[in-house]
Amino acid sequence: MKRKNESTIKEAIQELLDAYRLRAGLNQVEIKKIWEDMMGPYIAKETEKLKLEKGVLHIKVKSAPLKHELMMMKSKIIEKINAELKQNLIQEIQVW
Repeated sequence: MKRKNESTIKEAIQELLDAYRLRAGLNQVEIKKIWEDMMGPYIAKETEKLKLEKGVLHIKVKSAPLKHELMMMKSKIIEKINAELKQNLIQEIQVW
C-alpha cells in the first residue's frame, strides 16, 4: 500500500524530467529512434535533421523526391510517431 508522500518510480522519474527540463531532449531522442525504425535505413540516411518544436516536427532531407514523398505521407507519419510515443506530441510536419 502506498503512503501519502510515496510515489512510484515512474512518477518520480516524470517529476525529475519536468523539474530539470529534460523532457524535450528525451522526446527528441525518442523521435529520432522511432524515425530510423519506422522509415528504414535509406530514408534515415537521407534525413539530415529532425527537430520537434512546439508540436511541429521539422524534417530536413537531402533530395527533392524524398521531400515530396514525405509531404504526401504527413498525416500517416504523425499518426505513427504519436502512437509509438503514446502521446500526442506532433500536430504538424514541415519538410524542407
